[in-house]
Amino acid sequence: MKDSKISEDLIKEYVLEGGKLWSIKIITIVIDGGTIAVMRTSPSSVYLPSLYIDRNKWTCHISYPLTNDNIITDKPTLAYMDDRLAKYKRDCEHNLAQANRVIDNLNKEDD
Repeated sequence: MKDSKISEDLIKEYVLEGGKLWSIKIITIVIDGGTIAVMRTSPSSVYLPSLYIDRNKWTCHISYPLTNDNIITDKPTLAYMDDRLAKYKRDCEHNLAQANRVIDNLNKEDD
């Protein structure tokens, strides 16, 4: 989502329509090699069903195997998913920076 105001409004709509809040636990590749699985948890750490992304068509799906019947087309849901992916990316970048600092400090030579 490019326009942050539109994204914010769509996320509000997602929540107001009863959309469940969730975070990404991990992103992985399904054994078929062409499907991305987004494993989710709720704020209370309850497991939620994974969401799936077709790496060829870049469509989002609510279940596996991927079919036209389980494609997510709802704009508020897609906006919330985009927001969660952006947060996951920020968290990964932060964790990588922390790991790099630890490695750099452990490998420093004593003066």
